[in-house]
Amino acid sequence: EDGEDIVRRLPIIHDDSFFDDVMQELLINDDTPDLSEKWDCPGLRALAIFALGLACGTLRMTPQNLYRNAQQLVEKDEELIDIAIHLKVFDFLNFTFLENPVIFKTEFFYRRLHTLFTDFIEIMHTKVTELRARADETARTVQSYQQQGLEPPATVDNNFANLLLAIGKFYENDQLELQLSLEYWGPMEKDPGAFHRTSSRSVCLFKFMRLAGDLLPQTLFIPYLKMLAGISGNPQSARNAFNLLKQ
Repeated sequence: EDGEDIVRRLPIIHDDSFFDDVMQELLINDDTPDLSEKWDCPGLRALAIFALGLACGTLRMTPQNLYRNAQQLVEKDEELIDIAIHLKVFDFLNFTFLENPVIFKTEFFYRRLHTLFTDFIEIMHTKVTELRARADETARTVQSYQQQGLEPPATVDNNFANLLLAIGKFYENDQLELQLSLEYWGPMEKDPGAFHRTSSRSVCLFKFMRLAGDLLPQTLFIPYLKMLAGISGNPQSARNAFNLLKQ
């Protein structure tokens, strides 16, 4: 009942300079030196930009009379996500960040990353669709080069494949047994009392799974199966995965 008061107390809303200050630390402008030199780990910078973009996207779903600079914030969401993707945030998650065992032993970290993955899929649906389209282009490029007996260029877009691999790697290591991957299977849940069944977020996550596996090109086959394996790590999810593949 005090949800609005809690939102009003968030620094991004009640502190007029907060957003600009954070942006100044994170972004590179044409008229400033390369700010990435401040970051010992550029991948963490990409992840911070990704999280800030999702925070702005989440604010679209709150009443905009809660804060004064509403338009300035919500219009930045796609720009920030584009920058994070350009900085290869999913490569960083897949190859570096998710190699840290602390994430899987600390409930706060684990739930927070689950929120980042699911917010991106739900709020940034158009970006997800764009990434999948680019993955299809990559598959055609790779096939064309292979037919000529050539190595594909290193510049092909692998962002969608790395997103799938990161999701798989994240959920397969559920040491705390939180079973958060069940949220991806909500529409297939048979238990009438399950809260996931009616969750709009869960429907978005399930549609993402279907989108990712639709007309699967060769280059996405292994990443998709690894994602599917990762989110099937408990008995109910495994049953749902079986039913999905059976169809």
